[in-house]
Amino acid sequence: MKKKLALALVVALTIGVFAGCTKPAEETSGNFTDGEYEGVGEGFKGDIKVSVKVENGKITNIGILEIDETPGIGDEGVKETIKKIIEAQSTEVDTHSGATISSNGTMEAVAVALGLKEAKVAEKPVEDAKADPEPMTFVDGIYEGSAKGFKSDIKVKVIVEGTKITRIDTLEIGETEGIGDDASKEIIDNVIKFQSTEVDAKSGATVSSNATIEAILNALNSEPVKETAEEQVKSEEKPAEKPVDKPAEKSAEKPADKPAEKPAEKPAEPAASGYKDGTYVGKSEGFYGDIEIKVTIKDGKITAATINKMDETEGVGDVAVKKIAEQVVAKQTGDVDVVSGATISSEGAIKAVKDALGQAK
Repeated sequence: MKKKLALALVVALTIGVFAGCTKPAEETSGNFTDGEYEGVGEGFKGDIKVSVKVENGKITNIGILEIDETPGIGDEGVKETIKKIIEAQSTEVDTHSGATISSNGTMEAVAVALGLKEAKVAEKPVEDAKADPEPMTFVDGIYEGSAKGFKSDIKVKVIVEGTKITRIDTLEIGETEGIGDDASKEIIDNVIKFQSTEVDAKSGATVSSNATIEAILNALNSEPVKETAEEQVKSEEKPAEKPVDKPAEKSAEKPADKPAEKPAEKPAEPAASGYKDGTYVGKSEGFYGDIEIKVTIKDGKITAATINKMDETEGVGDVAVKKIAEQVVAKQTGDVDVVSGATISSEGAIKAVKDALGQAK
């Protein structure tokens, strides 16, 4: 009888020991070790990586380092779960309705950071810092393009001056506020900053980022657009090819208005001989508006070429127009070279000079 009693006692003690061993070495709530930690969990679309700060044994802050969950659904689930964890001081809280997997991934990431669980997701190796993308050169003009974003089309207008992208305007966007729209703005800033379309998508808003890049590429690969009168930035489509876009404005000033369209007929103007003395105003279209140049002929020679009207880019187009005027007087001909980096402004100035010289014939 004593032996049976002793055996029963041993069994009871053994069960008690093993029952005590089933509890984790660390609690899932309260009294955490002070410090800052990082952990990763498995979300719905990708990894969820967080940083956890513990002060005086309490979780005081949880930051999102990496997330690629569905905008407006999964990402909201992550944010709500973080709030619940901090409020409850526990890594086991209720999941967010409609975003169960994202919620569980967040709890897992925090638990991994605090050393309560082993990471299921292998940590990605730290990548070497990426070099900035090589700058590209672009063809001057104003372009529009669009691409399908996460929730709607993204449409942009790209302005290129002096072979550089000087401005990108968002014409249409309906992406998630604070996520997709912010990512699109960041992509635009980086494209202008690096003068390259080979920029990285923003983490957490990959679709919106890639759509913005695609819209910019589609714009740059299209024909330049014709601006409307209501738009602040004025330009015109391929002025070198279509000088007769505004016949009504020119017909009253110069009935025979197309000297610039037929340069082959005047391949080498004489050294100012054959011109009638007088002052003549020539007009053509530049990058931002009309260019007017006044040419003075005396004793059959070009004695002056002055700018009557111009609205070209300061420091780029305006400099090119001035150089063209100087070359005309120096070479005594309208057949001068365009200025590098300001082709449209240069061609507009040359056509204006030739228009004036055509009146002097």
